[in-house]
Amino acid sequence: MGVEGHIDDNNFFGQGYRARLAAGFGRHAVQNYTFSVKDPYFLGSPISAGFDLQKTHLEDGSLDINDESAAVRMIVPITESISTSFKYDLRFLQYGAISEKEKIPSIYTTLIEHGKFSSDSISQSIIYNTLVDNTIVPRKGMLISSSYDYAGFGGDSQYHRIGSRASYFYLLSDDSDIVGSLRFGYGCVIPSNKNLQLFDQFSVSSNYYSRGFAYKGIGPRVDKKYAIGGKIYSSASAAVSFPMPLVPERAGLRGAFFVDSATLYANHVALGADKLEGNDSFWRVSTGVEIMWNSPLGMMGVYYGIPLRHREGDKIQQFGFRIGNRM
Repeated sequence: MGVEGHIDDNNFFGQGYRARLAAGFGRHAVQNYTFSVKDPYFLGSPISAGFDLQKTHLEDGSLDINDESAAVRMIVPITESISTSFKYDLRFLQYGAISEKEKIPSIYTTLIEHGKFSSDSISQSIIYNTLVDNTIVPRKGMLISSSYDYAGFGGDSQYHRIGSRASYFYLLSDDSDIVGSLRFGYGCVIPSNKNLQLFDQFSVSSNYYSRGFAYKGIGPRVDKKYAIGGKIYSSASAAVSFPMPLVPERAGLRGAFFVDSATLYANHVALGADKLEGNDSFWRVSTGVEIMWNSPLGMMGVYYGIPLRHREGDKIQQFGFRIGNRM
């Protein structure tokens, strides 16, 4: 569960820049602050450019994590439906122990003793977008993106990362406003040297890939407890959404039935004496219902997910809350 608020200004400094200041608070003692500015017509061109500043604090299991980042980005249209984006990201992380009395795995001890980590990366994405109405409640079209990231110019991260996402929407009934959707995702990170950093691996969070499972509820673990992520993930989801019965359309409420599936595996972090479990590909499957609200703060959803296929060590969380669209 969590709460998020933001302030938007579409004429920042009186220059037509778009600015957003956002703050979010949630489970695991999460505190997230973001400030972003975008010029939608950089130097009078159709290119948009901007920057993002972000600071996050969270408690993840036995770790206290401070994460700060700064990024500059640019989006260049190629055709009406195809665009490409470029980004440079600079990131600093520092780990601490929540309790000095708790015994933690050696990989966590290594993170804490290292001190502050630094990482910089560049990325490029290609986006194909044919959504014909809006991105809040799409009813027809598709959105496909593929990305490549490289880290290794300096700092503690050295990897190549590729990723792809696809979403397809189809209006099943115009009269009843029933919409079907399919979503797919894939990611793989390849180390440039022998091993990856723990924070450079993928982690699957419940509110996007696998409703019905807890935060970091699936994937490789050490000592049957501590989720450490993996270098490969895949996901697939199907859903049917519909207006809530007896509720006025202007209220912005919709319901949905969904089926989610996801897998996360292939840890590539040096573990020392820690015992690794669940490192092979195993597809989790869940199904459930969700109520979505197009609120003044953006799309919000409350869901109930039932795991249909899981394995020993997975963390189950049937009720959940999310903020933002699942695009």
